[in-house]
Amino acid sequence: GDYGVLGFGAYSGQGSNRSDRNGEVHWIARASYPFAWNGELWEFGVQGYTGRFVPTTGAIAGTTPTAPEQGLLDERVGLTGVLYPQPFGLEAEWNWGRSPELSEDLTSVVVGDLGGGYVQACYRIQRDEATWIPFVRWNLFDGARKFARNAPGSTVDELDFGIEWSPFPAVELTLMFTQTFERTNTNEAPYGSTEDAQRLGLQLQFNY
Repeated sequence: GDYGVLGFGAYSGQGSNRSDRNGEVHWIARASYPFAWNGELWEFGVQGYTGRFVPTTGAIAGTTPTAPEQGLLDERVGLTGVLYPQPFGLEAEWNWGRSPELSEDLTSVVVGDLGGGYVQACYRIQRDEATWIPFVRWNLFDGARKFARNAPGSTVDELDFGIEWSPFPAVELTLMFTQTFERTNTNEAPYGSTEDAQRLGLQLQFNY
C-alpha cells in the first residue's frame, strides 16, 4: 500500500576519508512518499541538510585565501521525483543552497549561492534473468566545489548517454558517453573551463 518515509541523521560533513575539523555535525533530514497510480510506481521527496564546513586552502599566485577556523555555512534543500521504469523510467533531482566559495578576488573563502541537479530518462528491457537499461541524463550545476582546495566556483553542464547491462542481479556493466558543454577545472588556479569535450567511461559493479 501507500506509505511515507522519514529519515533524520547527523554526520561529520567534512567529506569521506577526512577527520572532523570543527567539532560540529551536519544535520540532515528527508521525507518521501512512494505510491502506485495508473499502473505506475512513483516517488516524490524533499531533503535538506545544514552545518558548517571547513574548507582546505592553499596558495594562489603567492597568496593563501583566508577562511574561518570553525568553517562556513553549508546548507542545501532538494526536491526529488521518480517514475520507476516499468519499462519507461524518469527521475529528476534539483537542489539549492549556500556553501563555502572562493571570493572573486581570490583572497578569502566566503559563503556563496549554488544550485543544480539532473534529469534522467531510461528504458528497462528484461530478458530472462538479464536486464538492459539504456539511459540519457542531463547534469547542471552552478556553485562552489567545496571539497576542492580553496572551494573554487564551478560550472558543470553535461549530457550523458549510456546503457547498463546486468546479466544477473549481482553484476552490472555500464558503458557511458559524455558530452561536456562546460566544466570548470577546479584542481588548480586559475580555474578555467573546458568546453565542447567528450569522454567515454566503462564501469563494472559487483553487488553483495
